Amino acid sequence: MGGHNGTLILAPPLVFGGENGDHLIFRWNAGGIDRAVSLHSWSPLRETIATLRSIIASRARRRH
Repeated sequence: MGGHNGTLILAPPLVFGGENGDHLIFRWNAGGIDRAVSLHSWSPLRETIATLRSIIASRARRRH
């Protein structure tokens, strides 16, 4: 996602997912540093994924 290899996680609802409840989380490691971006999910989930992908790609563009 956004040029990074990582893990995409959909956290369980608030009661079971704690502060990350219902969040879509993308985690990766870059240069030995663990990173994560989290976004509250909505339906349809593909829109949340596309938005998260755009956020991560935007972050990568700013660093170059």
